[in-house]
Amino acid sequence: MKARKINLDRAPISSDKIESKQDFEHVLTNYKVIKPSYWTNPWFYGPVGLASFAIVVSLFMNNVNSNPKENEKKSTIVNSTFPEDTKCIHPPLKSKDVAFNSFEIDPTKNEKITLESGTTITIPKGSLISTSDDNVQIKIREFDSKSEAFVAGIPMDLGKKEAFESAGMIELRAMQKGQEIEISRQKPIQVEMVLNQNPTGFDFWRLNEDMKDWEKYPSTFKYTTASSNSINLNVSKTEKIQKIEKDIVLVDTKINELTIPEKKDFLLPEKGNQRFDVDFDEKDYPELAKLKGVEFEVDTKNKYDRNFTKKAWENMELSKKEQGYIITFSNTKEKFQIPVRPILKGVSKDKAEQKFNSNFEAYLTKKTELQTEKDRLLAEKVALIQFKDIDAPSKIDMSSNNLQSVTGYKTTFSTTVFGVFNCDRPITYPKASEEEMVYTFDNNQLIKTLQVYVFDKVKNVRYSYGQGFNHPISEVGFHPKNESVLLIIDQNGDIGYLTSFNVKKSNNGQLKVTRLNEKDVNLQSIQKLIDESTIDA
Repeated sequence: MKARKINLDRAPISSDKIESKQDFEHVLTNYKVIKPSYWTNPWFYGPVGLASFAIVVSLFMNNVNSNPKENEKKSTIVNSTFPEDTKCIHPPLKSKDVAFNSFEIDPTKNEKITLESGTTITIPKGSLISTSDDNVQIKIREFDSKSEAFVAGIPMDLGKKEAFESAGMIELRAMQKGQEIEISRQKPIQVEMVLNQNPTGFDFWRLNEDMKDWEKYPSTFKYTTASSNSINLNVSKTEKIQKIEKDIVLVDTKINELTIPEKKDFLLPEKGNQRFDVDFDEKDYPELAKLKGVEFEVDTKNKYDRNFTKKAWENMELSKKEQGYIITFSNTKEKFQIPVRPILKGVSKDKAEQKFNSNFEAYLTKKTELQTEKDRLLAEKVALIQFKDIDAPSKIDMSSNNLQSVTGYKTTFSTTVFGVFNCDRPITYPKASEEEMVYTFDNNQLIKTLQVYVFDKVKNVRYSYGQGFNHPISEVGFHPKNESVLLIIDQNGDIGYLTSFNVKKSNNGQLKVTRLNEKDVNLQSIQKLIDESTIDA
């Protein structure tokens, strides 16, 4: 700490010294006359001042008449954003957002909030670090669909290469007297969140609003059970496990059937192989003549004398052998033969490299998808086995109709911070379309595209492109097997949509989209577009 000098019992300053420092002439000389501001102008307090006074009186009278019951936890819908938008949550639609549910709680008591979904938030006494004993406003909203997370502006990218498939998301905020408050580290809030799908293979995350990215967060998943009159738990679990095992075998078969693209199939050179030009009669080798420029590369895995190229040969002759080619080098003293294969050069080589890279990337993507599916199935199998061993009744009366069955999924977590929490599984962004996409409205008006959103109709995931995102519009892509819903926002804020699209429906990269009427720019219409793929006229 910086040392401070304290002078006690300082001697009083004399009147002569004070007068010597007074120079009012200098102050007046440097004074600049400043015009009164707009707000201090006398005319402002005419009609505007009276209107402001009337508003204040009206608000005061409303507060006097309201007399809320003490400790009553009443849920209300708050249409305005609360609190102000964070550094990384930006609703994309003008003045549209997903409403919060608001609850009034007493920070000096143990409180529990139960949402319509069944999600519960338990707030221990003293958990909220408040400045007074006044009630605290708890604001909560759950996102069960792609449309809700989109309209709220929740970022769903993980890093720069993946987007999240969500199984459930919740946002928690709290304020007292208009100020955000914090949670005590000694008394965390407990949340038991209902999920909208099986979380097997998913992780739990918290949105780091400063870093603008997601980070893993500790959470415990569990199954919820209820009575069933028709399902024998042991039999149903066994059947499910058997089906999963068959699915795993099927995925393994598909993985084994994948063919790895090889450079030799595209007549491309392999790194480190010796190569050379050979003159040959095109009449004898028409299959090579049509390639428009080739050279040859050594094509053998057997050891050979690599110094043969340093010798002086008098003749070099190309010949066929079975499915390949052989070059024979000779002089008066010796003869040397080596298997070779033709490789492209020049422009033909460049085009072949593009095709090879495209095929190899498609192979890796497919293999990754299959491996991810296998990992998911394996995890689901383990979860089912563990659930049967731990949660199922140890003895089941086969004559009884009161048997348990899985009815839903929940995750439980503790938190000492407010924010957004999400049960997610990362999905790799689709490969950028080979065709440059051009978007027009129904009247063929070219769209000056600002942002493009691709919503996968099979999975609860969206891919975001354009201003403010990691992926530029030029990288828009689609998973080839899944249909998608497209939303395009132009530079004027107008929205275009296409509710059923796949790569095959592209007209040489041109997409004609329907303009969304201004009256339909709301959560309900977006839900119909994204989740139901229909919209009322």
